[in-house]
Amino acid sequence: MWISRLPGEERTGDVHRVDGCCHTRRTSTKNTEQRTMRKAEMVQRIAQELGSTTAKAEAAVEAILTTIKASLQQGEPVILRRFGTWQVRAKRARVGRNPKTGAAAAIPARRVVRFRAGQLFKQAVAGAAPPRRKSPPGGGHRLR
Repeated sequence: MWISRLPGEERTGDVHRVDGCCHTRRTSTKNTEQRTMRKAEMVQRIAQELGSTTAKAEAAVEAILTTIKASLQQGEPVILRRFGTWQVRAKRARVGRNPKTGAAAAIPARRVVRFRAGQLFKQAVAGAAPPRRKSPPGGGHRLR
């Protein structure tokens, strides 16, 4: 079980749990700590946000992830407006090099998942205020 961050605590650093353990990840290139959110913490946050049980929040997270995975397996892109797009890309077979020995190595063709962040998502991560939506002429919504 996760405890929420203390006031004034930064986003990076230690994440405190009830048992006193911390989940942090050290990067090898820099001497900084990077916090990693796991699925269990996401479930906890969703349960708190919605005021529901952990079991219901976990079922919702699993349903979303299963749906995204099934769509991608069928080759269908998944688009979440204002968030981003997942799509499957085909990589052709090619010849690579073993970095240790320098010997040629065949890399088979494969399918990979690509995620492209949406504009509002990029701005939120960058810390910029989202742009205001322009309303149609007349100030109201158009009826279809």
